Amino acid sequence: MTLRPRCWWRWSSCSWGLKNLIARAESETQKRILQRLGVPEILAPEEEVAKYVARRLLNPEIVDLFRLSDDYSIVEVRAPERFWGKSLAELRLRERFQCNVIAIKRPPPQAEGQEAPPYRLLVPLPQTRLAEGDTLIVLGLAKDIERLTA
Repeated sequence: MTLRPRCWWRWSSCSWGLKNLIARAESETQKRILQRLGVPEILAPEEEVAKYVARRLLNPEIVDLFRLSDDYSIVEVRAPERFWGKSLAELRLRERFQCNVIAIKRPPPQAEGQEAPPYRLLVPLPQTRLAEGDTLIVLGLAKDIERLTA
């Protein structure tokens, strides 16, 4: 097992007084070696993409995902049909699912002869009613977001 030269070069560059060191690992073995060498930040793009695709396949209602930590994420989720016509206060999402809706992406009304943006971004109030086509931007634990979309 060998590391690609770019990883070794970056590691040897650390002795030149660099304050930030980032390395790319292409396998779990490379990742463990880099961790033992003390590399503070290791990127594993293939692993991240695989996790992202797996989440999307397991839950097609998830539009996009931004991980804040191992536990918390900000996720774009299509509003389930059972939410349409109900206000955020009525849905009690924070109470029932421990998730916070931080924004709503909503298709704009169709205006004759005008080119509308693909969506409007709303900062929701408790009385905001959800509609067909809404996408919720939700902050929470992955397990809680999965329960919300189930």
